[in-house]
Amino acid sequence: MDNAELLKTIFFFTFFLAFNKICVNYNFFSNNISISKHKSFIKKSHKVLIIGGFFLLFGNIIFQKDFFLDYKNLFYSCLFCIGLFADIYKKFYPSIRLLLQVLIILFFVKIFNVTIKDVRIDFLNSILSKEFISIIFTVFCITILINGSNFIDGVNLSTISYYLLVSK
Repeated sequence: MDNAELLKTIFFFTFFLAFNKICVNYNFFSNNISISKHKSFIKKSHKVLIIGGFFLLFGNIIFQKDFFLDYKNLFYSCLFCIGLFADIYKKFYPSIRLLLQVLIILFFVKIFNVTIKDVRIDFLNSILSKEFISIIFTVFCITILINGSNFIDGVNLSTISYYLLVSK
């Protein structure tokens, strides 16, 4: 890592900590979530920041030289916006969110020709040899991965921990 990247990393980390502190102190970008205990009827309200994806996107914009020239980043940004709108607007229907996700992923799969062709099960491989079935299966798998990651992220930093463990 050269000096310029080190300075960017330090700046980004400092900015993240400061912005996080401001958001917590002034209730920006936070949702109140009520959690009830099993043995009692006492409800506790916790503030959960909904800006984690913003920092991932912002960090990629800072650290990637050609962020706006790579079309993959457009798809990632669109998926981020869908998640952000779902967090901000409470009347954003889950069915509309799922439909938008599927459409964006379908475009991504078709444009970049990303398909699952081998699952190491001969029967499924023969079915996946058909392009239409392979595309539908790939869109289904990516959609499940995105929504499953969102589901396990209900406890803060669970998704990051999971992906760090898987990547090792």
